[in-house]
Amino acid sequence: MHATSTCIALLVVCFLVDAGNVTDVPCWELYKRGVDAYLSDDYGGCVSNLESAIESYRKHAKTIQNCRLSCHQDAANTQPLYQFDVEDLLFFEKTIKNTLCLIQCKDDIEFYNIDRETVKIFESRKPYEYLHICYYQNKSPQLAASAAFTYLVSNPNDAAMVSNFKFYSDQPDIKIIEVINFEAKDYMYLYVHGTRAYDEKRWDEVIGNMEESLLSYLQSEDECRANCEGPFDPGWYPDMIPSIANHFAHSLRCKRKCKEATSTLNGEKHEDLYPSHYNFLQFAYFKRGNLRAACEAASSYLLYFPMDENMLYNIEYYRKLPKAKKEFFIPRREAMTYYHRDNYEKTLLEFVFEKFNVKTATMKKYPALSEPKPRARITQEKFISKKNCDSLLKIAMEFAVPGDGYRGNQNPHSSHEKYGGLTLRTAIKMMKEGSMNKSDVDLIVAIGDEVKQNMVEKFKVSHKLHFTYTHLVCRKAIPGGQFNRSDLSHEIHADNCNIQEDGSCPKNWPAFTWRDYTAILYLNSGFSGGELFFSSDPRGDSIQDVIVPKCGSLVSFTSGQENLHGVKAVRNGTRCALAIWFTFDKDYGEVERKQLL
Repeated sequence: MHATSTCIALLVVCFLVDAGNVTDVPCWELYKRGVDAYLSDDYGGCVSNLESAIESYRKHAKTIQNCRLSCHQDAANTQPLYQFDVEDLLFFEKTIKNTLCLIQCKDDIEFYNIDRETVKIFESRKPYEYLHICYYQNKSPQLAASAAFTYLVSNPNDAAMVSNFKFYSDQPDIKIIEVINFEAKDYMYLYVHGTRAYDEKRWDEVIGNMEESLLSYLQSEDECRANCEGPFDPGWYPDMIPSIANHFAHSLRCKRKCKEATSTLNGEKHEDLYPSHYNFLQFAYFKRGNLRAACEAASSYLLYFPMDENMLYNIEYYRKLPKAKKEFFIPRREAMTYYHRDNYEKTLLEFVFEKFNVKTATMKKYPALSEPKPRARITQEKFISKKNCDSLLKIAMEFAVPGDGYRGNQNPHSSHEKYGGLTLRTAIKMMKEGSMNKSDVDLIVAIGDEVKQNMVEKFKVSHKLHFTYTHLVCRKAIPGGQFNRSDLSHEIHADNCNIQEDGSCPKNWPAFTWRDYTAILYLNSGFSGGELFFSSDPRGDSIQDVIVPKCGSLVSFTSGQENLHGVKAVRNGTRCALAIWFTFDKDYGEVERKQLL
């Protein structure tokens, strides 16, 4: 009989900040102060404000999670108002009681309302992008390496941070074995200690650490799932039951990602992390003479891996022991609950994706602020000079990072092309690190300002327009077999809704629903293919316009269903452009651009 040991490359610990140092200033304000300090080369202020921002957000998130979890539990355990459940009234009774509890909990929480962009900033570990530099400049290289590592755990494909971490790894005064993940959960280091104890045959410590790790793991996943129960705007006004179903499905899709998130140790995915606890426990309990606990743990493991030969052998061995009883071979309650919930949710989502026909396109749409006119698009030639084209092209060729702007994916739209990008965020980071000139960043910003002013004038925009995303991007054809391609460089799509085969285009996740206007400024020619085209249908049966990119050509258009567009295959060479999106919603304004003001 045996269990498999797991080796963890780096020590994981929790990053603890003295709660007394956390002020009553909200996390978003502390984050802004920290970034401002970073931009002003005040690295001490950057460290203190960003550390406080992280702890403030943790405290807030924990409070919200506790509210949702405790209110759900209280509502589930409450005495029904009536003895018979008729037409699912018991469900709605519990929902109402849960809501009353949440309202009370919300009233007790200071700084409750954190917007979506702030949540995204902290959940994507963005503060550590600045912290690692501030730590390093503040003569704390070990902390800098840990901050970089913490960011990489959540963003493993960030090429710039990979390069930064390699730099830290090569420094003689940084001990890699002491690099830590500041955002590690309790179960991570409990699990590591448990596996080490197993290797050293310290069975009581295996049991203690693995049992605690199980509790912490389940609690962490429950907290992650609680985060998925926040507000949801479907973008339309459905009836009651469709509204409930829509919000539930949105929440469920989010919750399904929690299993993957909690099954990751320092960026390394372990699909068997949860059930592997039972593997270690069954052997440790057996070695300590607790046969019933060993059998229950082994049976729990087999729920997830019913054909595992080693565990089947162990079960058979246990059954033959004189003290073994039939009731010993029942999986543990929490394992059964987790297993059946996981399978039910998976089955339900598969049903939704296969059977559910979303009718949002037939619902009445309520106009947004200064709603763009149908098919509004303008093409202008020589918007910028050849000199500016060459300057932007030089910046793109020199500084574009593979996959930047596409979450590290170098082939986001076609396997026949490689994409290199430079977001404004990355450009500012490079400028601060000294690898990129400030004049290069200023040029990108200045040309963006010209594009925005042109957009306002040409489309007669009467309300305040905000930058929401700036992306200098190049698509390069991968040599070999290009001329037999049948795919597109970018499939037909809209910029703020999800185009469906029936022609509908619901404005919901994962679309960038807040985008109102799009501008694409082309920087070069000299490549084959890559034409931008507009279509009246998602299949491309009716092409309306085709634009051949060349230096200085600017295409501006409204971002909705009225302007479905795609990009033909780039068959040879490299096609570069500066893409900019605008919004009326100030909450989605480009944070990096604000930092430069």
